[in-house]
Amino acid sequence: MTNSNPITACAATSQELSYIERLLLHALRVWVARRDRWPEIVLEFNRACGPLPATRICETLQDLFHVLGIHARHRIRLCPMVCCHVSHDELCLLNLVAAQQDGAVVHADALTRWLVGNGAIDCVDAHTRTVAQHLYETGYTLERRYLDTVALPEQTPVRQLVH
Repeated sequence: MTNSNPITACAATSQELSYIERLLLHALRVWVARRDRWPEIVLEFNRACGPLPATRICETLQDLFHVLGIHARHRIRLCPMVCCHVSHDELCLLNLVAAQQDGAVVHADALTRWLVGNGAIDCVDAHTRTVAQHLYETGYTLERRYLDTVALPEQTPVRQLVH
C-alpha cells in the first residue's frame, strides 16, 4: 500500500464518495438496520472484489462492526440506509480504512482511539488493516477526506450502532 491517497474535502453526501466507499457505508448500515439483508452485501462485494477477497472482507467487516457496537467510546451515529448524507462517524470509519491503506499510522491510531476505548484498539486496528489490504489488493483505494462542515445539515437523521 502507498502514501498516494489524496486528501479531499467532503460535503458529507454519498455523491462525493467512490463506489467502494458507498458499499462500505451500505454494509455498515445494513449490518445495523437489516442484518437479514447481509447476503446481498456479500454478493455485491463478490462482484466488486471477487469471491475470496469478498469473503474475507465481509467476515472482517462483521467482526469490526460487532466490536464497534460493543466498545465504542460514544454512540456511533449512522444515517438511514437510503440516506445520501454521511455522518461524522461514518466518515471517520472510511478515513480509518483510507489511513490504513496509506500507512498513515498516527492518523489511523488517532481515529481508532476516537472510536473505541483502549481495550478494543488492537482489534479495530487489525480489522481495518485487513479490510484496507484486501480492498487495495483488488484495486480499490479510498481517499482520506475532511468534512466541509458548512454543507452538513444539522438535522441529518441518524441511527445508533448497537451490537
